[in-house]
Amino acid sequence: MRRWNAEVNKVLHDGKSLGKLWSTTAMTPTGGSPEDLAAHIESKSRLGAELAKLANLKYD
Repeated sequence: MRRWNAEVNKVLHDGKSLGKLWSTTAMTPTGGSPEDLAAHIESKSRLGAELAKLANLKYD
């Protein structure tokens, strides 16, 4: 997994490859470690839960 992560980070930091890969999307890839991804997902999950609570959304 670490080797795969390192290779993906190389591509993400290569402007030529990055431009071709992401030119038609609204996302901006940043790369990072698996731990960075886990922290990002946790942060977004907490934000989503807070927004759902504020909007009084409930699961059916």
